[in-house]
Amino acid sequence: MLLLLEHAPINRRGLAVSINAVGSGIGIVAAATVSLVLAGLLPPDQLAAWGWRVAFLIAAPIGIVGLYVRTRLLDSPAFLALGETARPGPLVRAVSTAKRGMLVLTLWFGAQSIAGYTLSVLMPSYLIRNVGLPPSEAYAANLVAVLISAAFTLLGGLLVDQFPLRRVAIAVMAGTAVIAVPGFLVITAHRTLGAAVIGQLLYAIFLGPLYTVGAVLTMTLFPTGIRFTALALPLNIGTALFGGIAP
Repeated sequence: MLLLLEHAPINRRGLAVSINAVGSGIGIVAAATVSLVLAGLLPPDQLAAWGWRVAFLIAAPIGIVGLYVRTRLLDSPAFLALGETARPGPLVRAVSTAKRGMLVLTLWFGAQSIAGYTLSVLMPSYLIRNVGLPPSEAYAANLVAVLISAAFTLLGGLLVDQFPLRRVAIAVMAGTAVIAVPGFLVITAHRTLGAAVIGQLLYAIFLGPLYTVGAVLTMTLFPTGIRFTALALPLNIGTALFGGIAP
């Protein structure tokens, strides 16, 4: 995210980072698609016994691609311009000079993780176990929702580039909070494939822009020398404390 942000023109930062978030969304779409195919090909007992492992085996070669790309990445011009001044103690400097901004991001990523894990991790099993949908319908509904979330991620990038970041941030976070209960009520009240799609779409509309806004916030909250550390710590703390336990 930071490489994209620090390379992008100032009026295109939202769009640039939204493309990265869409890449993550495509990964979730791939996961949902593989789940849908496996659920269609295998009976439930075989899917639970060994079929779920197939998805991980399919994904393994992607790690090699990631390693190849990572070893050839160059730092951004903004970071390289700092020279040796960027090297000593970024963690100490971040904690001592940017506590407020890091707290804001920790809460932001915590809320973002709750919404994201609810949609992409919890929903398929919730629809199967609690709502009573067959696995094929549960995974299909989730696939549609994740695709819509990716589209609204791009929209979030355009909004960030066109309107004040603070207003966009408040709007998408408030929307995520307000829609949480109605989304579940739509699903549980009707218990159909259509209701599952609509209930998840309510999440997806606001979830997509959450990813974009959270990344762009780092450009306004932190200087280049501590930006990566000041982003990485809140992101991982927020995800571990809130996202991991959301289901």
